[in-house]
Amino acid sequence: MTERQVAWGILGPGTIANNFAVGLAQTPAAKLLAAGGRTPDRLAAFGERNGVERLYGSYEALVADPDLDVIYVATPHSFHLAHGLLAIEAGKGLMVEKPAGLGARDVEMLVEAARKADVFFMEAYKCRSHPQTVRLVELVREGVIGKLTRIEAKNGGFKERDPSSRLFDPALGGGGILDIGCYPVTTVRLIAGAAQGLPYAEPVALEASGEIGPTGVDEIAEAELDFGDGLTASIACALRRQMEDTLVLTGTKGTIRLPVPWRPGRNAGPSDASIVIETEEGTREEWLRDPRQLFAFEAEAATNAILAGLKTAPWPALSGEESILNARVIDRWREGMGLPVLASALTA
Repeated sequence: MTERQVAWGILGPGTIANNFAVGLAQTPAAKLLAAGGRTPDRLAAFGERNGVERLYGSYEALVADPDLDVIYVATPHSFHLAHGLLAIEAGKGLMVEKPAGLGARDVEMLVEAARKADVFFMEAYKCRSHPQTVRLVELVREGVIGKLTRIEAKNGGFKERDPSSRLFDPALGGGGILDIGCYPVTTVRLIAGAAQGLPYAEPVALEASGEIGPTGVDEIAEAELDFGDGLTASIACALRRQMEDTLVLTGTKGTIRLPVPWRPGRNAGPSDASIVIETEEGTREEWLRDPRQLFAFEAEAATNAILAGLKTAPWPALSGEESILNARVIDRWREGMGLPVLASALTA
């Protein structure tokens, strides 16, 4: 007897959609059945590269396919709300690439729509589904470095300023915070929660600083977060400054460092990752090895959840409630820099 596979559709056949398609191909219980796009040549190339059976020239036609269980939305940030609602209103489950919306209002609307429609919802933070994240939380909860006092998380690099790029276009949700700063946000919230015996925690205070470029997006962004009980965190991201991708935890008895915290095996496997632990007993390195590509972990988490009849993927993936809270912290970071809190159009 053939086991049931979850039938996936991909909305928006761009670069990250190709990465996710590879992850789906490495998930036995998943099948990439269909894709939809508005650029015929790009859609055809995507279909050929990933062996997609059904190609639709409109998003409406894609979500109307009766054989699909779930849609992965991989369009630019400013379209996530409209395209996510399109999938939900068609009765499909939704995995939406991070950030789920331009602001917390967008995310609230998606989560509430999914709840009312009784369909699956997941915001795709791939680092939250990688095994190193689970192991990191275990180490914090075990008190390996004593009481946690400080978290430092950076994610960035230098890019040429290109006003035609979505990264430098405020109307498309450009800027470092929404594109890559959201990884440090979701991760420090997770770790702070682990230190407090919770699934996640919210900062009681946040102070932001950085540089806004001539196109109106944050090109360099930093923030100091206070989680109370002696635990603080610094987060940073950049589009126009070279930064070492860093995640360092400091406790009363040592430190934990992730050399590749955000994207191990992003484009191809293996997605091997190491955790470096330094205490008074010395330094040791733990390796977590897996031949698969990074996106396979979130694809597997979502697929298994859908097969189990769940409406969200199990922790440490974000629940709908946590996606809202995470977006509120991102809003606070942007507001602290003098940037507007954004809301997406309902149609795109």
